[in-house]
Amino acid sequence: MRYSRASLRQICTQHCKVLLAVCALLLTTLSAPIHAQNTLNEDKAKAVLTFNFIRYITWPSETSDAQTKNLNLCILGEQGLHNAFKALDGRQIRTHQLNVINLNMNAGFENCGLIFFGIRDRRIITQLLDELYGEPVLSIGELPDFTDRGGMINLYKEDGKFRFEINLKASESANLNISARLLQLARVIE
Repeated sequence: MRYSRASLRQICTQHCKVLLAVCALLLTTLSAPIHAQNTLNEDKAKAVLTFNFIRYITWPSETSDAQTKNLNLCILGEQGLHNAFKALDGRQIRTHQLNVINLNMNAGFENCGLIFFGIRDRRIITQLLDELYGEPVLSIGELPDFTDRGGMINLYKEDGKFRFEINLKASESANLNISARLLQLARVIE
């Protein structure tokens, strides 16, 4: 059977399209677990960093007994982020026992000593930070303008590593005392 050049070109084009579609499908299927693993590792790193931040922050003595004995670490974000933080549940820091709480948008944050903002909606973040202003609640986020909006600690990546900045004015307004050792490691915003 002889094929003309035009028909051979058409057959090759069709085979190439099918081959490209199969390759794209394989790449998508194979890269999804890698992306999920990277996200999981990043979420675990955020949990560890948060735990270490807590070690260098003192809450004011005028907070309620419930907050001085138990420190509610509230997570506002996806389930994967909450799962990474769940490893901290029950851990002891000085006189505090950490309770990790998955916070939803409708729940109040009156009992939170710390909120990790794992959401991206700037309007909601700004609204919540405005409500928290002056309250002894540590706020940690991960948006480029989180501290500009009144957040206290912002995580960001630089050269593939997590770094953080601290909004000193926001933490002072909440009467949270941040250790000089932690401030030395941070980019401080006043």
